[in-house]
Amino acid sequence: MDKRISVKELEGNVFFWYYYLCWFRGYDTENELNIDEALEGVLQIDAEDLANWKQLFFPPNAADEVLRYIAEDLTEQLSIHIQFRTNAIVFFLNDCYIGNLSGHFEAWFLTLEELNSFGKYSLMFLLLLPMLGISAAQAQDTQSFIAKYLATIPTLADHAPYIASCITSGLVMTNGFVQQNALGLTNDQNHSVRNINQYPSNKDDITALNKILEQFVQKD
Repeated sequence: MDKRISVKELEGNVFFWYYYLCWFRGYDTENELNIDEALEGVLQIDAEDLANWKQLFFPPNAADEVLRYIAEDLTEQLSIHIQFRTNAIVFFLNDCYIGNLSGHFEAWFLTLEELNSFGKYSLMFLLLLPMLGISAAQAQDTQSFIAKYLATIPTLADHAPYIASCITSGLVMTNGFVQQNALGLTNDQNHSVRNINQYPSNKDDITALNKILEQFVQKD
């Protein structure tokens, strides 16, 4: 089985998006539901059908920790790599680690402006969405953007505004991004790899990636 996941496999694949979104940190604040519980309530995915899909989509009894992966070259300067591991989903830009979804998550790496620049590539906005970090003031606009992209996935479309609200709740940071002259954008948010005070060993990688992302946004 080819471990590489093509974007074509993901178009309209409700099982993949249900599986993927259940890893997000979002929640329904009004009803006090984690995102997996919220999705289960509105999408009503058949558990047996989902289990059958997982058996086909992920290799059974894989010895390698990386079950499958997405790898796309977006420009000559920028590529993404997302690894679906046994207990985590791990994100890279240009082979630089930017975060993961797991019990020990690291996220809040991309700004809203940066993530929107990925939207011109098929499904990249949704794939990189868990790495987005926003301020409370950006929540309403972010929710609208997310709903627009979710509406392109059949079955999710009817529930896009609600799912978007759940996702957005997990993207709001306590501390925002800061522009540092020599380094570019950083933050001091816990669990963010872009917090170079907490992750000083990433300084060189983040500085290089900041320059590429800045050019990427300007070309949008």
